[in-house]
Amino acid sequence: MKKFVKNTYSKVSPSYRRMTYIMNLVRDLERDNTTLRREIIDTRNRLDEIRDISLRLESNINTTVQQQESTRELIETTIDIENMPKATGVLRDIQMISLGMLKEVERICKKHKLEYWLDFGTLLGAVRPKGFIPWDDDMDISMMSDSYEKFVAVVDEELADTDYRFIKVPSQIGKMVHRDFMPHGEDETAKFIDWNVKNKIMFAMDITPYYYVKKSINDRDLRKFVEAATNNKLEAQFKGGLTYENFHKASKIIDELHDKITTNKKSDRIFMGLEVLAVKIITKPWVVRYDDIFPVGSVAFEGLVFASPNNTSSYLSAAYGDYMKIPSSMPKHIQLDGMSVDEIKKIRRIAVDTVNFSE
Repeated sequence: MKKFVKNTYSKVSPSYRRMTYIMNLVRDLERDNTTLRREIIDTRNRLDEIRDISLRLESNINTTVQQQESTRELIETTIDIENMPKATGVLRDIQMISLGMLKEVERICKKHKLEYWLDFGTLLGAVRPKGFIPWDDDMDISMMSDSYEKFVAVVDEELADTDYRFIKVPSQIGKMVHRDFMPHGEDETAKFIDWNVKNKIMFAMDITPYYYVKKSINDRDLRKFVEAATNNKLEAQFKGGLTYENFHKASKIIDELHDKITTNKKSDRIFMGLEVLAVKIITKPWVVRYDDIFPVGSVAFEGLVFASPNNTSSYLSAAYGDYMKIPSSMPKHIQLDGMSVDEIKKIRRIAVDTVNFSE
C-alpha cells in the first residue's frame, strides 16, 4: 500500500505543483489587473480634473483679456495722452539724467554745425506729453551718417569734462551714458548693448545713423538686400553669444550692405542703418522720405527746444500708425526692482546735480 501511494504521489505531484503554480499566477494576474484597472480609473479621474482646471484657466484668461480690453477702453476714453502724469521716483531721476545727455548732444551739434533729430519714443514723448513718456527709460536721437561720423570724431573730447561718456561698438549704434552707470570691459559692454546686464543699473541715449539710399536701388531690391544682410548680421552677431569678435564680423556685413545700397549724395529716400537692427525681431528696412526729415524742425521737450523731423506727423504715422493711441505694451530696457537704497540715493543726487531737478 505504501508503495502504491508513493508511486501515485510521484506521478500526481508534478502536475499538482504545475497546476498550483498556474492558479497562483492567475490570481496574481487578476490582482494586477484589478490594481491596473484602479489606476486607470484614477488616471481618468485626474485627467478629468486637469481638463476642468484647463477649462477654468481658459475662462479666467478670457475674462482677464476682456477686463484688460475694458480697462484699455476706459483709459483711452478718460486719459488725455497729451497730458499724462509724469514718471516719479527713480525712473523720473533717470529721465532727468538722460535729459542732461540730450542737452550735451544739442550743445555739441550746435558747436560743430551737425544736424540731429529726436526719434522713436523720445519723439513720441515730445509730440504727446511734451516730454518723457511716463514709462520710458531711455532716449533716442538720430543723425545722417556724415553728421554721425563727425559727431563720433569729436564727442570724446567734448565730453571729457562732463559726467557723460560715449560708447561705440563695431556694428552697433552709439550710446551716450553717465560715467557712474556705464559698462566696463568688453564683456560687460557686449551685454549692455543687448540690455542684458544683470544686477546693475545702466541706461543710455541711443544715437542712430541714417543713410541716403542710392536712386538706382528700387524698394523691392532694398528690402531683399536688407533682409539678407540682417539675417547674416544676426547669425554672425549672436552665434556663440555676444562678443566683440562677433561684433567685428557683423560690422563687415554692414559695410558690404551700405556699399551696395547707400550713397553720400542726397536722395529722396533715407534708410535707417543696419546698426540699429540688434534684435532678432527687426528684419525689415525702415525707409523714410527726405522731405519728412529735412529741413529739421523743432519741438518742445521737458520745457526745452530740440530738433525734430520736418514732418513729424507723417514720420510717426509711418512708424507707429495711430501714434496718439495708448500703446498695447510699455517696453522697458532696465529693471528697477531690487535696487539698493544707496543706488537710489546716488541716482537722486546725480539727477539733482545734473539738471537741478527736485520734486
